[in-house]
Amino acid sequence: MAFKHMNLVQGSMKAPLGGDLELPPEGRHTAVIVGLVDLGTHQQAYQGELRNRHLLSIVWEIDALDSEQNRFLVAQSYTFSQNKQAKLVEDMALGLDVNPDFVQDMDLAQLIGQTMSFRLTHETSKQGSTFLKVQGLAPTDSTMEPFVFPVLFDDPATGDVSQLKAFPKWLLDKVETCQERNPVRGQTHQPGRPAQQGDDEELPF
Repeated sequence: MAFKHMNLVQGSMKAPLGGDLELPPEGRHTAVIVGLVDLGTHQQAYQGELRNRHLLSIVWEIDALDSEQNRFLVAQSYTFSQNKQAKLVEDMALGLDVNPDFVQDMDLAQLIGQTMSFRLTHETSKQGSTFLKVQGLAPTDSTMEPFVFPVLFDDPATGDVSQLKAFPKWLLDKVETCQERNPVRGQTHQPGRPAQQGDDEELPF
């Protein structure tokens, strides 16, 4: 379960010149994992309550090109938990076509370079902004060599955020606003430590 090496919030968006958001096309895509980013702990509302949630973001490079002929980057954040019932474990097991027990026990750094497929949709938040939703993860026979240099970022408290410069800026912003970088009394953090069973329930994102 160790995250030995170490970027949606819900999706990556690139803003080209002119200020309009350039979104990857909806539909099923082949994607290769190029980033694992410990986003740290954030307070989020769930069913009317504020709860602390330790987040991990997986970043994929997908088989669609933007207007500058670069592959789009798409990221999804999860509760940083390798509990068998966790959404992270469920999605990775589907994408890799393995038993959830395998993902539960693996070093998550091994996800870097893994290729899978998923369906992208454009969704609208309650605030009216557009975001990407990753769903329907599945294995694929296709292979992809990443264009960007893979990133494993496991220390949101003191890690060098310049490692994230190739990723969407909101990932860096998420790390810089986490509780580990802005500590409160009585709070501790172990880099790369996922939530243990019983720490908290899996929260939908």
